[in-house]
Amino acid sequence: KPFGVNIMLMSPHVEEVARTVIEEKVPVVTTGAGSPGKYIPAWKEAGITVIPVVASVASAKMAVRAGADAVIAEGQESGGHIGELTTMALVPQVCDAVEVPVKIGSGPEARHYMLVDTAGMKPHTKMSKTSVDNFSLFRSEEAIAEADVVLLLLDSKMGPTLQDKRIAGKILDAKRACVVLCQKWDLAIADGITNEKKALEALRAMMPFLNFAPVVFCSNKSGYNVRKTVEAIDRAAASASERLPTGMLNRVLTTATKKTLAPMVKGKRLKVYYGLQVSTNPQTIRLFVNDPKLVTPAYLAFLEKNIRARFGLEGAPLRMFLKARTRSALA
Repeated sequence: KPFGVNIMLMSPHVEEVARTVIEEKVPVVTTGAGSPGKYIPAWKEAGITVIPVVASVASAKMAVRAGADAVIAEGQESGGHIGELTTMALVPQVCDAVEVPVKIGSGPEARHYMLVDTAGMKPHTKMSKTSVDNFSLFRSEEAIAEADVVLLLLDSKMGPTLQDKRIAGKILDAKRACVVLCQKWDLAIADGITNEKKALEALRAMMPFLNFAPVVFCSNKSGYNVRKTVEAIDRAAASASERLPTGMLNRVLTTATKKTLAPMVKGKRLKVYYGLQVSTNPQTIRLFVNDPKLVTPAYLAFLEKNIRARFGLEGAPLRMFLKARTRSALA
């Protein structure tokens, strides 16, 4: 006998199936594509656990009032549901609205992520010396180091604080992919901040060291740009693990170094012979050059800019190591 049955309430056979699950003593029934309210009393009397799929807070409340034991919250991107919110925005609202268990839905297009909260990171000036605080900081740093993608959460009204910049520094030190998430955009709009382009320019000016990271202005309350947030996370994860074809990489390096020569350093000029991607996540490139001591930070940044212009690598940090070689040794 089946452990559970999923009933699509728009099916022409729904009445028959609703009776059959009682006759066969199916222990769990999930429902979708409609309200199961008219069937729940009979199912509950038969001892069946009823778990409807809901796409809105209103339908979740209705299901609970009808006697549902739990609900499965699925947003507009999951399995063809027609709700107005994405799953990420819908789940916390449903959790606040009902007092039954809430499961995050799945479907053919659903994607699953493990989220690790690092809320234990206190501002440095307020950091106490207790072992609990020190352990919280250690676990936060450990979580950053283990993450595939780190979300740096900022307040859209306040902008980046000193503590935000410290956390960004830890992300850079760990060489992790990153997405900058500016929350509470609805409050920023209410406060007169309405131009995302200008807000982005101001943010880039304050945190130029994170220029590789995509920035998303969003609102958990309204669901604004929640889907865009997930898409940015996916792009950052893909960029961090992307393979860079050696031939294409070297064409980029050759074009860049011919277009703009390296500056002279003590009468000598850096020559880049060859580039090779040696690892991903983080993206790491080894450059074989005549003398690593001849490189300047500005020229290294120029090479990185050209590599990013060709391959994208949005959200992914890029490390470049220089190794001395003669041209004949590479032949």
